[in-house]
Amino acid sequence: MVKHASVECKKCHLTPAFKDTPRECYACHKQDDTHKGAYAEKCETCHAESNWKAITFEHDIHSRYLLRGRHIATKCESCHKGHMYKDKTPTDCAACHKKEDKHKERYGDRCERCHTERNWTVILFEHDRDTTYPLKGYHRKTKCDSCHTGTGILYKDKTPPDCMGCHKKDDIHRSNFGEKCHTCHGEKTWKKIAFDHDRDTKYPLLGKHRTTACESCHTGRLYKDKTPTDCYACHKSEDIHRRKLGTECQNCHSLRDWKLWDFDHDRRTTFKLDGGHKGLACYACHTERMDKKVKSSSSCVSCHKKDDKHENNFGSQCDRCHETTQWKTIKQGASPFRGRS
Repeated sequence: MVKHASVECKKCHLTPAFKDTPRECYACHKQDDTHKGAYAEKCETCHAESNWKAITFEHDIHSRYLLRGRHIATKCESCHKGHMYKDKTPTDCAACHKKEDKHKERYGDRCERCHTERNWTVILFEHDRDTTYPLKGYHRKTKCDSCHTGTGILYKDKTPPDCMGCHKKDDIHRSNFGEKCHTCHGEKTWKKIAFDHDRDTKYPLLGKHRTTACESCHTGRLYKDKTPTDCYACHKSEDIHRRKLGTECQNCHSLRDWKLWDFDHDRRTTFKLDGGHKGLACYACHTERMDKKVKSSSSCVSCHKKDDKHENNFGSQCDRCHETTQWKTIKQGASPFRGRS
């Protein structure tokens, strides 16, 4: 009220009898408005009658948008471009700083997630804390654009967290070992192999298998197909017996050296090789192809039916009269009718 107390009456009362004199600041001081109407007509919001140059408006108190950091020293007209009390000045960063976005909108418009008003170059965003994917090893020093390569907005697209999502072109195995790269490799160094076949699978590698290249056995997608563990599944083409000795190769052969075999017929079967049978080649008796275990009859007639000069008149139990040592020798006291009722 100080300045108004010394003002002549006719300066404000422009009509006779002091009628209809306006009371708002703008009615008298429109020509004094250095803002040129941009800050509207409610001058008392910021100014006082005692001293027009003293600003009483406090942004933090009189608005819903608190000024922090660089915004405190920013001029009003930098943000308020139109009529201050009529337009709705946006409070999001991108509304004012869109042209300064060096990310070209790829990281969205939520600038406050990474930046601070105090210092725009200081990054607040922490991938380990603010996402479900912690950065380890080489990923920690990798640029955002290396993984977030989509043409959309960073916070709207779904960047895959699996290795193959980014490194499919780097897969020297050409998908033969599946897509679970982390099973063998680490983020610290890709060249170091952590996979232990003996520990991480049910099939320990022994003998020649220990130095065999993975792709020799795993010819399909490692984690999708079921790689067989039986010998014949991989070595079918190497079966020189042509299945006459079955498909359970491990019964005779060793993983240490395939050429070594230690099958003992007398110990491993109920049919002892003696007499004329001793020294015979396996194929002399095992003439039929079969799967899995070898199943052969131990009766004489199963192999020697064509040699039976009795024409089956004495039955099929040849061992009642004959010996395997010398077939022509008849057992003492032997009779084809012994034991018959």
